[in-house]
Amino acid sequence: MGNLYFTDYNNTIIRMLTPVTSTSYNITTYAGVYQTMGSAGNAFIGDPTSVLIGAPVYLFLDSNNQLYFTDSTNLM
Repeated sequence: MGNLYFTDYNNTIIRMLTPVTSTSYNITTYAGVYQTMGSAGNAFIGDPTSVLIGAPVYLFLDSNNQLYFTDSTNLM
């Protein structure tokens, strides 16, 4: 069983749910800064937990396990 990624829209972050056992999971912040909204034009290179996300909506995981997301507030 692998990780599950989901948006935490109201807190402006992307979360990752990782199975620990068959009945327990860890939830961590994968990208974004908790309740710190970004603005249009924010460029990002580096640690994903430092990126300022405005409103994460859609997620896409490609065959190389690269995670892409839309940010409806930042128009990115």
